[in-house]
Amino acid sequence: MIISQSSLSLDSHRTAEVKHEVKSELTLWRGERSGADSEQTRTPGRSLVVRAEALQVTISQTTHSLQPKEALLKLDDAAPEPHMGELKIQLIKIMIEHFTGREIDILTPDELQPEAQPVETEPTHPKLELQAPAQSAGWGMIYDFYESHYESEHVDFKAQGKVLTADGREISIALQLSMSREFLRESTVQIRAGDAVMKDPLVVNFNGTAAQLTERNFHFDIDADGRDEQIAFVRPGSGLLALDRNADGRINDGSELFGALSGDGFSELANHDKDGNGWIDEADSIYRRLRIWTKSADGQDSLMALGQTGVGAVYLGSVETPFLLKDAGNETLGQIRQTGIYLSEDGETGTLQQLDLVV
Repeated sequence: MIISQSSLSLDSHRTAEVKHEVKSELTLWRGERSGADSEQTRTPGRSLVVRAEALQVTISQTTHSLQPKEALLKLDDAAPEPHMGELKIQLIKIMIEHFTGREIDILTPDELQPEAQPVETEPTHPKLELQAPAQSAGWGMIYDFYESHYESEHVDFKAQGKVLTADGREISIALQLSMSREFLRESTVQIRAGDAVMKDPLVVNFNGTAAQLTERNFHFDIDADGRDEQIAFVRPGSGLLALDRNADGRINDGSELFGALSGDGFSELANHDKDGNGWIDEADSIYRRLRIWTKSADGQDSLMALGQTGVGAVYLGSVETPFLLKDAGNETLGQIRQTGIYLSEDGETGTLQQLDLVV
């Protein structure tokens, strides 16, 4: 091929974004934790809230008309960021010891790594051992840390024109090439100590969405220690799975919920799978005794049997789905920890979730 004449246009457009976000919040209190949205006014203890937030965003756009001999631009990799984990842990340790007057030990994530467990070929349902309700520690700590680093880059290349060859051919050129990449790294640290340990009831969702929590707190003895705590409740469209053990028509404390005392509602429910098929269904005697506890928008309680809500069978398997639930002020109300499914009588599928409530 011999080119006798040409007319070409080469263009490129590049868009890049780099976003680094860091959020941290530390709440400490001594005595009773205050709650602004509780049903009743309670005597608050001494409390301290520290928040820190940083956001850095870099967005660049570049358009080039490239010439044949123009040098290419080389992007250097981002410099490695200093590791701050140990410094943060030491800072938390100092603040807790100063606030509580007690020496503490904080284990690093590496020290908390569990040993590898053998893979089981068949599902097992361990026996539930209810622990004695813990006494109030008289203080509490909630620490949440979130860090994310996001990068994106997109380049479009376009070539247009015409080429005339020596043998008389005319070649039209219309070429487009796109290149893109994305990178996201996230890190989350959550620490609960003292009276801030989360409680883990099971939630049944009816409206096709995940569980959501009210910003209004309610009094309920979720750890069955004889004292009411202030907790958020699930919003309409969801309800807590319950067993009215004393048949008094109400849920008295956390011992009548699944997971509030044991911390593992799915395993607790699995103890009642008498036929071992991996489901709680009408073949299991507990099915007719299970209730779904809901609250209306004005706080009125309601207990419904599974059949009343159309729940036909509850699957006992679940996977981790950690997701924080926060209020409008970014205060943590709870966390979704596990998600499973149930089947309704008409064959539709719904979700069942283990929800950690901040007490």
